[in-house]
Amino acid sequence: MESLRSDLIFDIDVVSEDLGKSVDIISNLLERKACFTLVFLNSNLLYFYRKSLLTLDLKAAAVLVFPDGMFLNLCNLVFNGKRFKANLNGTDVCPRILDFACPNLRIAIVGGAGDLHRLLRERFDSSGDLNLVSLYSGYFATECEKREVVEGILSDDIDIVFSAMGNPAQENFVKELRNAGFQGSAICVGAFFNFLVGIEKRAPKVIRKARMEWFYRFLQNPRRLYKRYFLLGPQLFLDVLICHIVSKLRRPD
Repeated sequence: MESLRSDLIFDIDVVSEDLGKSVDIISNLLERKACFTLVFLNSNLLYFYRKSLLTLDLKAAAVLVFPDGMFLNLCNLVFNGKRFKANLNGTDVCPRILDFACPNLRIAIVGGAGDLHRLLRERFDSSGDLNLVSLYSGYFATECEKREVVEGILSDDIDIVFSAMGNPAQENFVKELRNAGFQGSAICVGAFFNFLVGIEKRAPKVIRKARMEWFYRFLQNPRRLYKRYFLLGPQLFLDVLICHIVSKLRRPD
């Protein structure tokens, strides 16, 4: 795996590079058809990690962890006294990844259904440069349905899987793929495809530049996001502060 500068958040190495270099590294890995997993660490995913609800090992050598959002910057300020070089969220990074995905790379998307799948098929077909082989719903009624999707990805000889089911389902699904023998690239993208096809709208650039997109998203969907941002977020930040204070107390003078 290429060398990338990183900062330690709890016990996770989180990439601290600018957007250009980060995308270049991912593009190089895709060109070589390397076996790697890319996750975007936001407060929600970090919460599930701390609660031991992730089966995917974020500390594994073949897992790249990009910082997503203002909360990760706050964590870095507490733990390391500095900010990340860039906010490497999936909605900014993934369009550039698709720009570098040549037609010989076979793509599968797992997540969503209905209108999203129709719009994605139209978008990929019109591009002419992307080889979307299969679209799967991320709503598995049974373990048997999930196994059928895993087997379909393996039999279709997929190079890149975009797992778009939200945290922690998408990361745990990738772990199951790996356990089944998948050797391609896996990218956990959350709601990225909703933004790509226009089902959801991004915050204006000035809000994104201020790293307040989370608040814009909250205003669009307060019932769904209230718990994440205003209940779990403060609880997690308290965990960050306690962990930092304990680690300082344990250091020798």
